Amino acid sequence: MVSKTRIVYRSEWLGFPPIVGLQATRDTPMIRAFADAILGMSSDPLGGQILQVLALDGFTPGSPDLYESTMEKWLVVKAQA
Repeated sequence: MVSKTRIVYRSEWLGFPPIVGLQATRDTPMIRAFADAILGMSSDPLGGQILQVLALDGFTPGSPDLYESTMEKWLVVKAQA
């Protein structure tokens, strides 16, 4: 099936979907531990294996502006619905 597939358009690079949470729980011990685990995956042997399966090299703290182009595309699709 792949051999019969052709690329008709390539978009620009877009941010990987974020992992988000509620601002109110941001500093709770459980959320901090989760954030530390996600951000430290690349330096952990098992975490590195998981990232390899996902074809990722790690997670980094981000900001909403990383997803502006994705939001613009979503607004176009939403307007057509």
